[in-house]
Amino acid sequence: MDNKLISVIIPVYNSAAYLGDCLQSVCTQSYSNLEIILVDDGSNDGSADICDLWARKDTRIQIKHIENKGVSNARNIGLEIATGEYIAFLDADDILESNMMEKMLGVINEDIEILECGYLKFGNTFQENKKYNCHVELYDQITAIKYMYSCCNNKKVTWAVWGKLFHRNVIVGLRFPLDIDMAEDKWFMWQALLRIKKYAYLDMPLYHYRIHATSAMQNKMSLKNLSGYKVNEMIMDSARGNGKGFESIFYRQYIHTLVWYLLKMLALDPNCYHEYICDKQRYIRNNLGKIMSCDEYNYKFKLAIIGLILPINILIRLSCFIRWIMK
Repeated sequence: MDNKLISVIIPVYNSAAYLGDCLQSVCTQSYSNLEIILVDDGSNDGSADICDLWARKDTRIQIKHIENKGVSNARNIGLEIATGEYIAFLDADDILESNMMEKMLGVINEDIEILECGYLKFGNTFQENKKYNCHVELYDQITAIKYMYSCCNNKKVTWAVWGKLFHRNVIVGLRFPLDIDMAEDKWFMWQALLRIKKYAYLDMPLYHYRIHATSAMQNKMSLKNLSGYKVNEMIMDSARGNGKGFESIFYRQYIHTLVWYLLKMLALDPNCYHEYICDKQRYIRNNLGKIMSCDEYNYKFKLAIIGLILPINILIRLSCFIRWIMK
């Protein structure tokens, strides 16, 4: 195995309860040629002190203490610092298998620009997983985009940036959007996939994703999290202008995600999003035939689509019912 440097970027914000376990899993990797970049995003719970403590114990750790500006800014700073040939992202409350980097570096090569591994979800109790299949699946660009951004429910290709090894060349110059608080990974991965030829999936659960009350994806009903609708529009605009047929691949997920966001907007603050809701109602009306003819949408989803084109004053009253029929 070549002794190539891997930069591991870890944004840290108020993760004191879990940070020690996270760093232990990184610093004890069986593959040791790592550049570990901790970006402390203005933590006020003692996380900064934990970062400093670990940096004194392991010279591979670099720390950047910054003012709190969000995970996208923290990851961007990490990208500016990183010098490795390969780059990985790790959330400060998650854990790596002890041989994750060794296993992934043993698979990735010059023909594979992005390698993803399997992952397991866990709560506060961590149980090691030893049942590995070690099967590698190789995808071309079109297939990777189809699996990641269509509604085919392929669980092996995800748009989270963690659990992956990126070749430096494929993400050089890419940055996370600063004005989006949810699904910023989704836009970053879209940009990366537009640059690749080959994507691979390693069927080994080497990444452990912690589920707890403060996980970003658990708190779905908030105005802050609704900013992810911008990513949906950004990708669709990019797909339309790409000229490679990506619009048809992304279209089904675009509609699914659009309906989800419209229902949340109606439930949380329809006045704040009034202009966007009305604009998308027109879009749905103009494309109703195309949407309703899609076999991948079940009857509940199609009923919700019909409900969403009602006059907005009626729609606000019926939004709870529409959400109910989609369950």
